Amino acid sequence: MNLTYSDQQLKAFIQDALDGNITHEELADWCYRYMTDVYHNNHYHIATDGRGSYPLSEQATEVANDIDAQWDLYLANSYSLNELQTIDLATIYLPREWLEKWLSSF
Repeated sequence: MNLTYSDQQLKAFIQDALDGNITHEELADWCYRYMTDVYHNNHYHIATDGRGSYPLSEQATEVANDIDAQWDLYLANSYSLNELQTIDLATIYLPREWLEKWLSSF
């Protein structure tokens, strides 16, 4: 999975999930990795003026954070613990309207 972080990459991943080119698990994983590896750990680009800037815009960061959180909530609210221990997460799909909303929100 490509771990390049940009608004365009997030949009492409959401579109790929809508088109069935990647799983919704892969989309959620990309968002999780951004939030944990970059955003929450202050790993960001240092601009030439010395100020830091994150690779995603504020709006895209909100979308990535929402996808990360909603994936976990969707799993917890839709499946029992026993099911989650055996189910192939690659076969789980978030509601299409959620992805469409996220795609159009930034």
